[in-house]
Amino acid sequence: NLINSEIALAQNIKDTTHRKAILKALRSIGDPQPNTAIFASPDHQPVVVEFNYPYSQYRCGRRFFTQPLTQKSSKVFVIMISRSQATIAKVVNSRIRILWRVSHSGVPGKHNQGGQSQGRIMRGIEILVDEHIKRVAEKANEIIGLEETVIVCANLSTNGIFERLRHEKILIGPTPEYQGTAGIHSVIKAMSGELEELEYARELRLIEEFYMLLETDPGRVSYGGHTEQFKDVIRDRVEPKGKYPEAVAFRKMFTEAAILHYAVNG
Repeated sequence: NLINSEIALAQNIKDTTHRKAILKALRSIGDPQPNTAIFASPDHQPVVVEFNYPYSQYRCGRRFFTQPLTQKSSKVFVIMISRSQATIAKVVNSRIRILWRVSHSGVPGKHNQGGQSQGRIMRGIEILVDEHIKRVAEKANEIIGLEETVIVCANLSTNGIFERLRHEKILIGPTPEYQGTAGIHSVIKAMSGELEELEYARELRLIEEFYMLLETDPGRVSYGGHTEQFKDVIRDRVEPKGKYPEAVAFRKMFTEAAILHYAVNG
């Protein structure tokens, strides 16, 4: 598990004092339970707080990392549907989680048959499309709370899904070009201006700002390392001190691109 992996890595710390302190703190944790935040040090018993976080995370530093405990959770659900596929996903804070996906709906594509059979074949295809829409809507009503905000991305042939959803707040998203995580990412990016409270959308806007500054004013950006290190790096890079009202730092958090934004006011 995560703790055992960190213990193995800590064995390689060269400084004897730091290595012993970190190993003592890690070993005091024992077997962590799901949905908990654990604060451990070499001098005290671990403090365990019930907390539901989207993914496992380990931090080591001079100060306890408590930001996730205080930040407000932001989330939105996305339904993407085409004639052949569908994706239902949850975007919470800065993570995308696929809840349900249809890789092939069973609806056939274009056909070359004509004559007297063409009308019958087309009616049969439309019945299959309607059944596909119905399945997606029923699954969305089942796994997404009716009070949640839902973004629906449907092409012209699947607009019938709006009539079947029972959610209180439904936003119309762009026509889906992709399914899966890539499709969800493109939807949030396209609608980032309408989703100001969503952490994932905020990070996408900051990524755009990062690239713009990298091209126009590279002295205002820095990337790499941990959050605590960013502040020192940024203050060292922004000269003279206080010249710029803000600086942007870019980093990679697991598989998602994330942006950290700091004010630098002297």
